[in-house]
Amino acid sequence: MSCKHYSSENDSDVSLSTAIDTATVSNATTKAKAMTSEIEITEIAKEGEKADPSQFELLSMIGQVSL
Repeated sequence: MSCKHYSSENDSDVSLSTAIDTATVSNATTKAKAMTSEIEITEIAKEGEKADPSQFELLSMIGQVSL
């Protein structure tokens, strides 16, 4: 990609190339996708730790206030 700028020294347009190299950007994106991994979560609560009904009542009340 290039940008044209006016030059007062020679009364003409001067082309300047930008610093973005699409091949480099594409390569970096590919590497980022390759480094992504998925972790399966099998346990989300400690043994014996159960949700209390009052926790859901609080969430319900907060939801009504934000309307």
